[in-house]
Amino acid sequence: MGDESLHARIRAIVDAGRKAWPALEVAEEALAFHLARVREDPADVIAGDVYLACACACGVPGALEAFERTYLPEMQSALARLRARDDISVEVLQRVRIKLFVADAPKIASYSGRGPLGAWLRVLVVHEFVSLQRQVGRRLEDEADALLGEVAASDDHERAMVRAHFGPQFKEAFQEALDKLDARERNVLRLHLLDGLSVEQIGVAYGVHRVSVSRWLSAAREALFRATRDALCARLKMTPTELESIIRVCMSHLDVSLDRVLSPG
Repeated sequence: MGDESLHARIRAIVDAGRKAWPALEVAEEALAFHLARVREDPADVIAGDVYLACACACGVPGALEAFERTYLPEMQSALARLRARDDISVEVLQRVRIKLFVADAPKIASYSGRGPLGAWLRVLVVHEFVSLQRQVGRRLEDEADALLGEVAASDDHERAMVRAHFGPQFKEAFQEALDKLDARERNVLRLHLLDGLSVEQIGVAYGVHRVSVSRWLSAAREALFRATRDALCARLKMTPTELESIIRVCMSHLDVSLDRVLSPG
């Protein structure tokens, strides 16, 4: 995108933003800086949403009031659908406000405008709800280790043998497979597998029906299986036929573990 077309697109976003939020004044330079900071193409953003986020990030008078008036009911509704107690809801919303507007690096400044601001906020609310509900200080250092831990925690001799002889290669293959998943696949797996959310709760976060979440989880699981198998074959320099018994053991136990935690409902 050339300088002239970029300037025209920024101007169009500002015009649309001022139409959506006539009481808020955001300079073109401020909006351009916001989009550059989040590395987002102006052609891909939702103008009114990114305009409001930029206004909040820049401390434009009235922006926070407009944000609360528009999105507080939506965040409260998400918490109600999660069956959060009143005291939990109050605490979650306070934490979200701090992260969005008060923290050293206010999260609102990271909103890119690519997806609806309401959906982005619902995901943030669900994450904070899960964090508060868990009430523990520990954090998993590595998502792949945590996912693999669900798979590898067993005393049966066959799995112990596979772990002893092929564990490092399998772990590397699993990590490589995990890295190939897209952001939504990794996120729904983490929310369901590590955070323990049901498909209904994940649906609240994304604003979709539980059936859609079930399909996302099935697709993510299948992609994880296939990529792990291919990466393991490449690492051991063997054909799938030669690796049949190893793959069968690894993937069958992986399938059992993930089926247990990813089954709908």
